[in-house]
Amino acid sequence: MSDTLFDKLWNNHPANEDPPLIEPCSTNGRSNHGNQCVIRLGLSFARSGISLASYRGVFCWSRHGRQHPLRVEQMKLWLDSDDVTFVDYADISRKDRRGHQASYQSYLGYRGIVACINFWGRGNQGDHIDLWDGSVMAHGGRDYFQRSQEIWFWEM
Repeated sequence: MSDTLFDKLWNNHPANEDPPLIEPCSTNGRSNHGNQCVIRLGLSFARSGISLASYRGVFCWSRHGRQHPLRVEQMKLWLDSDDVTFVDYADISRKDRRGHQASYQSYLGYRGIVACINFWGRGNQGDHIDLWDGSVMAHGGRDYFQRSQEIWFWEM
């Protein structure tokens, strides 16, 4: 039985290594960036044969070439562009006027890439992007869903 693209991405995600590699962009054992979710996803793409050649966002400047994208917002827009053919356009869930947002239960059993937008940090401006295997993220919490202003989900 051959692996699906999602299986390849999941197996090649740095957080799924043994031991997990949470900060793959490091120099002499020190993290080069505070948050590396986009870097981990970029490495998973590269290891799975997905080219980032059409990605126009910012990459890290620590001599890793075009394998370490940095910004969730830019990755989210690239994934939802016509440049990307390995996923369809995202299903977007927005927090309603009463502050209700879909929870992880809405995504149980579905696998893909998830971007949780505006849910942590100063002014809740922090984002997270990750693989979702139908029940957990490669490196993130289930509570991210309900706390997010927006959820972008690319089913695979």
